[in-house]
Amino acid sequence: METNSGEVVGRMSGDTVLIQNAMGEKVGKFVQLLSTFIGGLILAFIKVPLLTIVMLSCVPLLMAAGGSMSVIITKAEFRGQRAYAKAANIGQASPCLSAFAAGQAAAFKMFETISRKPEIDADEEKGKTLDGICRDVELREVFFSYPARPYEQIFDGFSLYIPSGTTAALVGESGIGKSTVISLIERFYDPRAGEESVLFASSIKENIAYGKDGATLEEIKAAAQLANAATFIDKLPQGIDTMVGEHGIQLSGGQKQRISIARAILRDPRILLLDEATSALDAESEKIVQEALDRIMVNRTTVIVAHHLSTVRNTDMIAVIHKGKVVEKGSHLDLLKDPEGAYSQLIHLQEVNKGSERTAEAQNKSEITRESFIQSSQRMKLVRSLSQNSSVGSMRDNNTLQTEPEAPALALEQPPKISLRHLAALNEHEIPVLLIGNLAAMTSGVMIPLFGVLMSRVVKTFYEPPLQQKKDSEFWAMMFMTLGLASLLVIPAR
Repeated sequence: METNSGEVVGRMSGDTVLIQNAMGEKVGKFVQLLSTFIGGLILAFIKVPLLTIVMLSCVPLLMAAGGSMSVIITKAEFRGQRAYAKAANIGQASPCLSAFAAGQAAAFKMFETISRKPEIDADEEKGKTLDGICRDVELREVFFSYPARPYEQIFDGFSLYIPSGTTAALVGESGIGKSTVISLIERFYDPRAGEESVLFASSIKENIAYGKDGATLEEIKAAAQLANAATFIDKLPQGIDTMVGEHGIQLSGGQKQRISIARAILRDPRILLLDEATSALDAESEKIVQEALDRIMVNRTTVIVAHHLSTVRNTDMIAVIHKGKVVEKGSHLDLLKDPEGAYSQLIHLQEVNKGSERTAEAQNKSEITRESFIQSSQRMKLVRSLSQNSSVGSMRDNNTLQTEPEAPALALEQPPKISLRHLAALNEHEIPVLLIGNLAAMTSGVMIPLFGVLMSRVVKTFYEPPLQQKKDSEFWAMMFMTLGLASLLVIPAR
């Protein structure tokens, strides 16, 4: 007889229990009952033999009925076991059904994304095709808001002109739209989040080759050499064929940045866009990556979103952005001529931050230092400077700020003590419900001991005189009925 996996599993789980019951305590119980039966017969023949002989006349009928019932039950059990074994196959299919449901739900979202038609289709061949690309970059009176926050204006008449072959850096506070400028130049606004280079789970050679279709090995090595990546690539066991792992997990941050730069060099773009190219690196890696960037920015129109202002000092133009407008523009040296300007304040604030970090690491304790007060003062100056520039709506040339007195030492605030009465006042709407629930819980807890007391009183009434017993019985019956009605009200309220 052929069997499948479902039947085997069903029999292993069900039949073993039946075999255990047949060989376990049932054997001892059967011996006990059989001994009782035989002993009873012997005792009956000794005491009343005539009555025993009369009673034994019905034993054959009982044995026939029991045997027939045993045969019927055995056949029914066998058919039931076979049916359960076949049904086990259906039970094993239930995980597949849940997987089908989960896949259907996931496929709905996936196909919805696939069928979505973007407003700007990069593969669409209709429309005007430019023969040559002018390397001048200009944004003129741009108004923009994020799709998720349409009522919050990010750019309010933003204008910026970058001549061909020059390098421009965009600086300013976090969240004022520096990276958004890059997205607008690329003509899409849905970039990958984060400031770390994106590598694919393939070899270094393939990651660099993604920058240009049909790139040769010589071109890939030349791009790696120009990006300062050839040195560490040659030290790897498999060289340029080394697998970088998922998201480049096998490489450090600086190595991933240099591979990304090599990919950009291989493409040889006319316009180069760099968004926080060195923000996630340490000082040593930042220096190496910056040297590679300086090489590839020569004779290219480059737009840099800067996190570390020290990396943009050699750029041709620096634009300070605030509240959707360019408030200052010029070279590094020109902008530093105004010590109270927005760029100068940013430079000074970043230097103070570095000094505060070094002081905190040296002291290894949390206390308010003089550097933190200077930092707060400089931040207040920066906000005032940017606010004044934004109000006039143009680039500032010479604008001074009043030197604010140094803030006095701040006392550490002690946490206020909150009383239980104050906490109860915060929950004043829930107080009636809490009181009813607590009262019901206490009453419910008393009922079980009270029931035991009432039972003891009822037992006592059985030993009283008849008249007193009747009177007390009626009283305790009423008490039990009262206790039942109270339980009917208290338990739901609890």
